[in-house]
Amino acid sequence: IADLQSPQLIDRAGLDALRLSGARIFDLREQEHFLQAHLPGTIGIAHNKGGFVNHLGWFVEYDQPAYFIIGDETQLDAVTRAARDIGVDMIGGCYAAGSILDGGVADIEEIDLDEFSQRFRTENWFVLDVRNRTEHSQNRIEGAHNIPLGHLPRRLGELPKDRLIVTHCSSGHRSLIAASVLAKYDFDNVINLRADESAWSALPAVERG
Repeated sequence: IADLQSPQLIDRAGLDALRLSGARIFDLREQEHFLQAHLPGTIGIAHNKGGFVNHLGWFVEYDQPAYFIIGDETQLDAVTRAARDIGVDMIGGCYAAGSILDGGVADIEEIDLDEFSQRFRTENWFVLDVRNRTEHSQNRIEGAHNIPLGHLPRRLGELPKDRLIVTHCSSGHRSLIAASVLAKYDFDNVINLRADESAWSALPAVERG
């Protein structure tokens, strides 16, 4: 690892060309910045959240270069070291976006618990719980379908494209990653539940193992 060079910083034109070529690009900025604006097709995994490297390891292709969007150049060494700790040595380059990413951007919609609780039973939503199986077995929203986050890319065929998919987890962090993964794979009707488990577990429509 000591012999590996730091990844090069790339400009916006280079980043746009990589995205159009189908390169795997991870947006490592803070969640609120990713939510506000991100490049379509990028996977949002906030580097300042717990479990960052585990989540990255689920979605990186180890035999292909990974590209990172970071908040600023001061984060370059830290995210590079973290990625290489799990064997992600092929880092093709990084783009320093600042807090806001301008031009040609998308956002991910979120729903709060009040609106969710009023509507999810009557509007035929597909509730996707991306926690692990143990978490789901202990405490779950009625009717939720459980696909752990790391299993998502190989189980996309289980998900409908003709219904609204509401992603959720225990904090809103993993479910936001899931929403970005689904958007990358052309699921256009996805929304993230902005509520932690202490809040949604108080709903009447919660089952317990």
